Amino acid sequence: MLGYLVGALFVGDFALGRIDAAKLGSTWWRALFMVLAIVVIALVDGVPVLGPIATGMLFLAGLGAFTRRAWAGFRNDAVPGVSG
Repeated sequence: MLGYLVGALFVGDFALGRIDAAKLGSTWWRALFMVLAIVVIALVDGVPVLGPIATGMLFLAGLGAFTRRAWAGFRNDAVPGVSG
């Protein structure tokens, strides 16, 4: 579940950045676009054959991103390209 949520957060942030990058600082806009991304991911998952492959890849990417960020925080290192 964590991989899907991190993946949905990425997809939502990507879409919001394309529409209005100034709103990326707003928690409410980011939450709204994450919910919209979850809906879109659920719709894509319903596509035969390619849907499960796409959502599986998104899951793995989200899980990898979370693990990388958590490991960097655990080691107290900065992740290149990640602010926080």
